[in-house]
Amino acid sequence: MSTDNIKRMTDIPFSDTLGLDVYLPDSSVHYGARPMIMWVHGGGFRPGNDKAQSYIVEFSTEFAKRGYVCVAPDYRLRDNPKDDMPGTIRDAVQDVDAALTWVREGADQFNIDPRTVYLAGGSAGGMTVVTLCYTRVCRLNGLINLWGSPSPELTESFTFEERTPYFSVHGTADALVPYSNAPTLLQKLEAHGVDAELMTIPDAPHTPMVHKDEIIERIQLFLKRFEPA
Repeated sequence: MSTDNIKRMTDIPFSDTLGLDVYLPDSSVHYGARPMIMWVHGGGFRPGNDKAQSYIVEFSTEFAKRGYVCVAPDYRLRDNPKDDMPGTIRDAVQDVDAALTWVREGADQFNIDPRTVYLAGGSAGGMTVVTLCYTRVCRLNGLINLWGSPSPELTESFTFEERTPYFSVHGTADALVPYSNAPTLLQKLEAHGVDAELMTIPDAPHTPMVHKDEIIERIQLFLKRFEPA
């Protein structure tokens, strides 16, 4: 593990209009090039939600303590995202992809190991990272989807150019993103040869952070499985 001596750098611009936060591990404990996790916030693609979302801050802080450089970007939002959900997701995907490229190009300044990069997102952020990962070449070690499995019609464009390992968390009592999306997506990923895992939390609602400790430990196990030798 590590100390709590992490450094948070906020509102670093990666485009003309968007910024990101970076959480750096304690360099006296975790020195040299370190793995990176990009955490993408949720909030239904609506204004008023951003990279400072509480559970994004919690996960970024916790995994920075464990030695991961954590990055949380903003992306374009819409007042009425459901009027054009494919377009809404497409904008978010483009922005997160741009943030990922920007971080990789500046990996040295954050002491990031470019061989070990993970992408994670919650709710709308989960839909974004899943779509990004399975429609483009991202060169990732793994993908983490927190209660954000897109509906089947939104996965029709998936091309599976890469078979990035996948870990998902979803509660069966989720009233915002139906739990049924999660096993349906899992089956589709497995059918395309993806190493995929679903952590089901019985009777849990959307954003089940009362199970935070268990979720963190399961994510850690997933990350370790796919670190380069």
